[in-house]
Amino acid sequence: MTKGEAAVHETLGGFMLVGVSLQHLWFYKDHRGELILPSNQAADAYRCADCKLTVIDGESHRDQASSKFGRKLGTKYAKWKNRRREQGQ
Repeated sequence: MTKGEAAVHETLGGFMLVGVSLQHLWFYKDHRGELILPSNQAADAYRCADCKLTVIDGESHRDQASSKFGRKLGTKYAKWKNRRREQGQ
């Protein structure tokens, strides 16, 4: 296991498209961030009742309805942006 810092916050793109409600779980070590659990997704987790250590299985993401909506909205925005760019050329 590697020691680092866990933080929950939004990405700049997510903030611009959806707002503060779209936040992700990140792991930081040496000022480098790694996305652990995207917003509105669930994963298997294990918790020690004695020491309160919680471990998240990062490979077991399960999409929730709102994250599918967010991806769909992002895809529609990207297509719209590409159309606008093509029309401007």
